[in-house]
Amino acid sequence: MIEISLLGTTKKSKSKIGKMPSVSFNLSFGTPNIFILSFVVIFVVEVVGISLMTLKMNNEIELLTQKRNKLRSIEKKVKTIKRQLKQINIKISTIKRLSQNRGRAYKILEEIANVMPTDGIWLTRFEKKGNTLTIEGKSFSTEAVAAYMTNLENIKGVQKVRFRGKGLVRMSKYRNLYGFDLIVTLKG
Repeated sequence: MIEISLLGTTKKSKSKIGKMPSVSFNLSFGTPNIFILSFVVIFVVEVVGISLMTLKMNNEIELLTQKRNKLRSIEKKVKTIKRQLKQINIKISTIKRLSQNRGRAYKILEEIANVMPTDGIWLTRFEKKGNTLTIEGKSFSTEAVAAYMTNLENIKGVQKVRFRGKGLVRMSKYRNLYGFDLIVTLKG
């Protein structure tokens, strides 16, 4: 058995050269003391282990938080890019639709100009809203206006031609000058 005395004892040395006191400890452990010492050692090891695991987990949490914040930033950029892509696709489809309809409008304008009688008729205003054209003009004869209306009705993309408002109006008492206002309805 080992005994430990924490008070210590001093023994006198028999040597005559400098008298130094000596300290001795009694290292004696009983059965209950071994359990306490084992418990203290296990407790210290567990505390150190838990502290190390906590430190490791805190480092992992910090790394994952940084990754999450970086991914959130990337997610915001992706959403912005998707929104811009959607706007660009809308613009592209609008441009395609306009370019397809541009040819149709050009053809109709060309045909309207081509079917106009050459003698004494001219246009003063032209407007297109949806599938409706409004044509205003002047003429020296009613026959030229009638011929122009007939020619407009024969255009492939035209559905109907009619007068708007009062129709054919004489502009002067002394001259044969007439104003006309036509509405042309297009097909489709």
